[in-house]
Amino acid sequence: DPSCEATISVSTVEVTAGSTVKIPVSIKDNIGFAGFTFEIAFNDAVMTLTNISKGELLQDSESGMFTKNISGGVINWTDSVNTSGDGVILYLEFEVSDKAEQGSYPISVSLRNGAAKNFADEKSCAVNVTFSDGTLTVGTGIAIVASGTCGDDLTWTLNEDGTLTISGTGDMPDYDYSGSPFYNNSSIKNVIIEDGVTSIGERAFYGCESLTS
Repeated sequence: DPSCEATISVSTVEVTAGSTVKIPVSIKDNIGFAGFTFEIAFNDAVMTLTNISKGELLQDSESGMFTKNISGGVINWTDSVNTSGDGVILYLEFEVSDKAEQGSYPISVSLRNGAAKNFADEKSCAVNVTFSDGTLTVGTGIAIVASGTCGDDLTWTLNEDGTLTISGTGDMPDYDYSGSPFYNNSSIKNVIIEDGVTSIGERAFYGCESLTS
């Protein structure tokens, strides 16, 4: 049923040559999954994958098993129960070559070997899913090193000088202490909240010890 199809999207970021970047991978319209095996594709002449970590959506699971093969670009998650709801499931961390030329380079996440069984629910039934590639753009100036969503119609970007910009329309949800996309992020030094953002969630900046304004 296409109406029950989840979408997994890699965020788009802008960086400068020689920088490091942490890119969120998010799921939307998620009816529940208990396991996946994904492969990651990118231009290895431009960037090197240095880490894969759990996103906020997976961090609350007490029974899930998270394994990664960074050199092979493969990530596996196995749990006994479904994880439902929308949010960030993975973070991909890259080092960008200091010789990278300006331009845009795709980053994709897909089912390992194209097998439907590699995204399944707690009954081992395949779950319908589509994937949306992200883009890493190598440019000049202050680079955006991370980005994501923090509400139904709110997005955020963090640039390399520590400025977090929140934009869009509507409210940001309240978070538990570790649920915020900004939790414990010492890179955030100041925050710009653009017109249209009507509220900031409770505990949104919990643990941001470098935040001054």
